Amino acid sequence: YAAVATARNLDASLLVVGSTAGFSARMVSKFRPQANIIALTPLERTRRRMQIYWGITSFMAAMDATVDEMLEQAIEIAKEAGISKQGDAVIITAGSPNGLAKGANTNLIKVERIK
Repeated sequence: YAAVATARNLDASLLVVGSTAGFSARMVSKFRPQANIIALTPLERTRRRMQIYWGITSFMAAMDATVDEMLEQAIEIAKEAGISKQGDAVIITAGSPNGLAKGANTNLIKVERIK
């Protein structure tokens, strides 16, 4: 909810969700944000599953990608699709890849402006 509320407050054009199992993407989708949602995952099965969630466009991303690399990849995708442009706010939510917790581990929200 915090990522969707932040996107609404900042009038963000894009929400980027990093998700291995698809749970984080489903939770963001549940709140029906006005911002476009791009979900990135390293698993083809999860990518296909996320395609049926409301408002989600899913793409493959490398398993070892950092949050910044995921954000850059999502911004390039959004620019190419005409979803976002320079100066737009982008919200990214993902789990810290520290490997200390098992299961759903979304614990990060980052706000960026497209340069």
